[in-house]
Amino acid sequence: SWAAPEVFTWLAKAGSVSPKDMFDTFNMGIGFAIVLPTSEAEGLVKWLSDRQLSAWIIGSVVSGEGNLLGLP
Repeated sequence: SWAAPEVFTWLAKAGSVSPKDMFDTFNMGIGFAIVLPTSEAEGLVKWLSDRQLSAWIIGSVVSGEGNLLGLP
């Protein structure tokens, strides 16, 4: 739901780094994350945007095996 900064694309290509390794090693442009109830997420994004701060909803917390990318 966000565009990773171009430097990550360059780094992946220059170093032949797989997408899984990129996500395992780097933050991929996520500088700060806030975890809050789903019902409050859109309101916080708007509040931050009203203050000229960029924000995106990047995912959700769910039960599972801990495999963020669904990779084998």
